[in-house]
Amino acid sequence: MRALSIGLVMLTHMDLLTRIPNTSYIVNHVWPLFSGETGVMIFFVLSGFLITSILLHEKEHTGKINIKYFFIRRFLRLLPPLVLFYCAIILISVKGWIPIPTESILYAVFYSYNFVPNQFYVYELGHIWSLSVEEQFYLTWPFVVYFFAKIRWYFILIASVLLLSVIALYVFPESEMLVNYKSFRFFIPAVMPIMIGCLGAIILNRLDGIIVLLSKKSTSIIVLGLSLFCIPLILPEILLPIAQLFQSFGVLLLIVWINFNQESKVVKLLEFAPINYIGLISYGLYVFQGLFLRTGGGGEHWVHQIPYNVGLSFIAAILSYEFIEKQVLKWKKTFSFRD
Repeated sequence: MRALSIGLVMLTHMDLLTRIPNTSYIVNHVWPLFSGETGVMIFFVLSGFLITSILLHEKEHTGKINIKYFFIRRFLRLLPPLVLFYCAIILISVKGWIPIPTESILYAVFYSYNFVPNQFYVYELGHIWSLSVEEQFYLTWPFVVYFFAKIRWYFILIASVLLLSVIALYVFPESEMLVNYKSFRFFIPAVMPIMIGCLGAIILNRLDGIIVLLSKKSTSIIVLGLSLFCIPLILPEILLPIAQLFQSFGVLLLIVWINFNQESKVVKLLEFAPINYIGLISYGLYVFQGLFLRTGGGGEHWVHQIPYNVGLSFIAAILSYEFIEKQVLKWKKTFSFRD
C-alpha cells in the first residue's frame, strides 16, 4: 500500500493531470482517485493505524508508553534521508542553482511547511508539508494514548478533530485571511485521515466483538472499502471538499480486510517482491523525488526532465535505503518494545 501511495504521488508530480482530458467531471470526480493528495491520504491512514497499534500494544503489555524511546525510533526512521535531502537543498541554494529562500528552508527544517505562506513555497520543498503534519501528529498523539485510559475519550477526541476538520475544509477556503496559504494542509484539516487510521486501530485493539464480526464478513468489508474509496465518482459538488473523509474510511476498511485475509491471493500480490521493495524505499522515494520531480511544473535543468528525474529519484532512494537507512534501522530495534 505504501508502494501504491508513492506511485500516485510521483505520477502527480510528473504532471499526470495535464495529460488527461480536462473536463470538469474528470478533474473533480475522477482525479481524486489517482491524485498525489490521495496517495498521501493512503499513507496518512496507514500511519495513524500503525502508530496507534504500536502504542496501544506497548501500553497493554507494560501499562505505560516509553515516550523517549518512541521519539528515538521516529527520528532514527525519518531523519537520515531527510538530513541528506536538506544538505542537498542547502547546497543548491548556496550555489544559486535554484533560488530557494532561507525562510522556506526554515519552515521545512522545523516541520511547519504545511503552514508556509505561498510567497515562500518552492516546488523542491512542497512535499515536506505532509512530513510536517506527520511530525505534528507524533508530537501530540503519543501523549494522548499515554494519558487516556477509557475508550470513550479516544472517540470523543477523534470525533471532535474530524468535525473541526470538516468545518475547516468549508470555512478556510472562504477566508480572506488565509488566501496566502494552502489552508487545506494546515494540521486541521490535514490530520483527518491520520485520525481515521487511529480510530481503526483503537477499535481493533479494544472492541473484540467487532473484530469477530469483521472477520466473518471479510467480503463485505472489501466491497464497502472500495465503494467508499471510489465515492468521489458520484459525490455531489457540495460534498467534494470532504471526499477524503469517505475515502479515508474506505482505505481503513481495506487495511482491516488485509488484516483478516493474510493468506488471500490479493495480499500475496501486494507482497510481490518488487512491489514490497518499492514499499520499503517509499519514504526515501518520497523525500528525494522533491529534488528531481519537484512537486510538478517541470524545471529548467536536465535532472527535472523525464525519464532522468524518475531514475534519479529511484537511485537516490535505493542508495539511501541500502547504505544508510538499513544500518540505522538496526539501532532502532534497540529502542523497540518487545513482548
